[in-house]
Amino acid sequence: MQFPHSGIRLGKGGGFYDRLLSKLETQVKKIVLVFDNEIFEEIPHEPHDQKVDFIVSEKRVLPTV
Repeated sequence: MQFPHSGIRLGKGGGFYDRLLSKLETQVKKIVLVFDNEIFEEIPHEPHDQKVDFIVSEKRVLPTV
């Protein structure tokens, strides 16, 4: 997986997590655990890619913008 600072998730095909995340209530906070090398300034994304609220790595916790 790859995540930009905006929190829009880029997976590796299939769309399973995008479909799952899209079904959650809006008040549910979405938090992802990643390695720090999976966080990027910017990545390409598509309209169906879902956004998370927080990105947590072994080095930092980032609220998404």
